[in-house]
Amino acid sequence: MKKTNIDWPKEFDEFSKSELSQPQYCKARNLKYTTFRYHWERRIKQSEKNDFVEIPDTSTDAQSLVESEFLTLKIDSSGKASLQLNLKFGLRLWS
Repeated sequence: MKKTNIDWPKEFDEFSKSELSQPQYCKARNLKYTTFRYHWERRIKQSEKNDFVEIPDTSTDAQSLVESEFLTLKIDSSGKASLQLNLKFGLRLWS
């Protein structure tokens, strides 16, 4: 029996709650495993395109920044990004 108009977000939510492997879940729900995998991978790619990390506004004491020589921002788990700034670096050498 061919299923049409599957609500994939709902299906993935049910799968997450099921504690079954993907093949087991597909068999129990009469879903074609390759179709499930296709939509699963597509969901991940879509979320990677649309995910942003919000950095909340915070006030920072300027004196606490001066005490540290570097400001470092690292984001990974394959969101990559890495930033390291030398806060004591001065441009007067080039003036």
